[in-house]
Amino acid sequence: MKKLSLGLALVILMLLALTTLSTAETMTDSLTFTHASGTRSSISTVQPPANIKDTKASRNPVPARLKELVGLNFDRLPDPSWETWDCGDGVSQAMVSHGILTIDAPSSCYEFILWYPNGTWHKLVDNARGWVIEAGLKVDPSTEPRCDDRGSVQIWANDHTNLVIIGFSTNEICIAYPDNVRFPMDTTNSFHIYRIESKGNRVQVYVDGDLRIDHTLSWTGGGSNILNFGDGVGGTTSRSYWDYFSYNVFP
Repeated sequence: MKKLSLGLALVILMLLALTTLSTAETMTDSLTFTHASGTRSSISTVQPPANIKDTKASRNPVPARLKELVGLNFDRLPDPSWETWDCGDGVSQAMVSHGILTIDAPSSCYEFILWYPNGTWHKLVDNARGWVIEAGLKVDPSTEPRCDDRGSVQIWANDHTNLVIIGFSTNEICIAYPDNVRFPMDTTNSFHIYRIESKGNRVQVYVDGDLRIDHTLSWTGGGSNILNFGDGVGGTTSRSYWDYFSYNVFP
């Protein structure tokens, strides 16, 4: 009887060990942003256990659009695929502290540039399908106001059809190029979440979830085939704080 009980116990232990191993092999990938406001957002995808070949998850893989959300949350500086340019002044700089990227351009420019064909943006962005860029951003009051064909602080997005530049001044935001459309607001009082959505010739800019600019471009514009953010204007003063920067080419 004791031998039977001991054998039964060993079988139960082996089953428990196999169950634990199977659970451990089920991985969850999560891209999470902690915003300056303290809120968190994430997208998670579940991968099937490596030892199970025919599961519902493997027959119906995670949609590609969830895999193409690309985010920089500034626990560190962007990787080397994002080139930096300071207009050759040697003074402007960027630094990371407590999850915030500070771009300081006291007399010239400083920007992070993703050149064609680098990155998911250039591989997969499609003007007809549309795209989304979102950033948590605060502009320092010392920044010189500008929102004409450039912004004191800006996001430059070339989707291989249209070139769209969104500008962030101290007292307004704007579509700076190829048309000029402005919305007055205080960009210095706190971090705001700016969401840019574009499909075809339509460009929409949301601020903290509210639609503030809704415009149909009059032409495509033209310029460097890049995605960039920062201060791209030489000869001006700007300082900006970036909580995160993300884009999705499958909105």
